[in-house]
Amino acid sequence: MIRSVSQKKDFQNAAEFFKQSYNLAPQQKSRSILLYNTALAYEKAGEAIKSVQYYELYLHEMPDAKEKEEIDRKMPGLRLFAQADRLQEAHKHNEAILFYKESYELLQDEDVRAVITLDMAHSSKQLNEPAISSLPTAPKTID
Repeated sequence: MIRSVSQKKDFQNAAEFFKQSYNLAPQQKSRSILLYNTALAYEKAGEAIKSVQYYELYLHEMPDAKEKEEIDRKMPGLRLFAQADRLQEAHKHNEAILFYKESYELLQDEDVRAVITLDMAHSSKQLNEPAISSLPTAPKTID
């Protein structure tokens, strides 16, 4: 579970490393796996927009990938999370909170849920109202 800003930064740094490695990889399969790793690192960092983009690139290059079912299962939640981030950036906090709640329901990864919770808290703070108490299930505590 993401426990600090530095851990989130570690995932962001990992994503950047995988992106740079992509251009250096000699074989197509190696390059494709780097796309998957980039997407996963962005997902764990809570950067849903980038995560969705890299998962889509990966599936374009590897349509029969063994991870396809897993990716297909989480893409609806990641797309909702990405839309929530876009709404938050546009200062549409009421709408963002609704999308964060929906994405929280669909995404089961603890790291991702922790980031969603933090992002939802940020939007709630902008509106001066508590949104965390209305989560469907309480997230595990962040130490």
